[in-house]
Amino acid sequence: LIGVKIMPNGIEIWMNSLRASANLLEINFARSGVGEAGVSHIAESLYRYRYLTKIDLAYNKIGQNGIGLIAESLPFVEDLEELNLSGNAIGIEGA
Repeated sequence: LIGVKIMPNGIEIWMNSLRASANLLEINFARSGVGEAGVSHIAESLYRYRYLTKIDLAYNKIGQNGIGLIAESLPFVEDLEELNLSGNAIGIEGA
């Protein structure tokens, strides 16, 4: 879904529809307009996907709060190899 503009409620719908895909390996919402509200839906869902190897949320206007939510969820993603948060408003505190 790279570059497809999805509103936060669209992210929620996508994440809910993927519930049955416990073996999901990659989530790529780069340049999709996820924002703070959308990233909260992603963070809330990450505990289901412990086999994810890649999460790409680049260029989505995600701030420090959203990055914090993702960071709190990462311990559930045991196989994560790549996390792309480039182009977001992380700031020094979010890093």
